[in-house]
Amino acid sequence: MTLEDESALIEGILRNDEECVVRFVREFQDMVYAQSMRMLKNSMDAEEVSQDVFLKAFRRLEKFERRSKLSTWLYSITYKSCLDSLKKQKRRGHEVDVEQAEGHDWEQIADSLSLLEAQEQRDLINDALGKLSPSDAMLIDLYYLQGIPTKEITEITKMSSGNIRIRMMRARQKLADILSQTLPQETIEQYRYGRE
Repeated sequence: MTLEDESALIEGILRNDEECVVRFVREFQDMVYAQSMRMLKNSMDAEEVSQDVFLKAFRRLEKFERRSKLSTWLYSITYKSCLDSLKKQKRRGHEVDVEQAEGHDWEQIADSLSLLEAQEQRDLINDALGKLSPSDAMLIDLYYLQGIPTKEITEITKMSSGNIRIRMMRARQKLADILSQTLPQETIEQYRYGRE
């Protein structure tokens, strides 16, 4: 979506144009739900947070300053809403489920492997991501799986770029340590040293 399209969409929503509201939700619902699922690891919680994210977005849209992309702004709302949900679960004494998140794109890892081996690797990596803290797993997901640049991640998480680099380095090391028991060394090296 171009900046002009985003601007027209925002203006339409602010005018209470129902088509723009529907288009906005359709455009971003998969992204918001997928991000919620990656952090919360529970479909019911992810659905609830996704609904909350859109309600918050509609209430705050008038204050959106347009210094970043609309998707970055929504990622930020999603990230904060997921953290709030995790805090509430912790206060209530619920443990966060470690269900396997779906939808990761691991094609680069599995290029030279058979389809069965690739699926086994995806399962192992998803399980390993589930063992990281939600914040670390999200950083790995945003940067490596979705290709979002560090600058946008700083806007989403409100962390400094230096802090993000350090946390990603540590998260890569943890992920590599977890995976070292089951995956081939070349796959582990991808996580330990990161993308170029």
